[in-house]
Amino acid sequence: MQTERESSERVREFRERGVLGSGGGPDVDPREQLDADTLGGVNRYGMQLAERFRGPSRGAYAKQLAEKVACQGVGLTAAVLETNEEVAKGTDAIQPIATL
Repeated sequence: MQTERESSERVREFRERGVLGSGGGPDVDPREQLDADTLGGVNRYGMQLAERFRGPSRGAYAKQLAEKVACQGVGLTAAVLETNEEVAKGTDAIQPIATL
């Protein structure tokens, strides 16, 4: 079993890697805080990011976008551009050859 300290260290590591957002624990989904129009945009752009980079799932990208919009107060367009840059700079991202 993990100690409380080990658990909090793992959560911090997940947040640094982008697996968990800064808005809360793993049970908190920032998409629940968005209105229907914004959520639709988050899901649409999450799907586009997943198709472009072939890394995490559409849902993972949508959750990252939703956190930036709901928890950090960033606009949807700015969140998409910021996430696009972060993923493109990541060493694990598989990018189409045309973008290099």
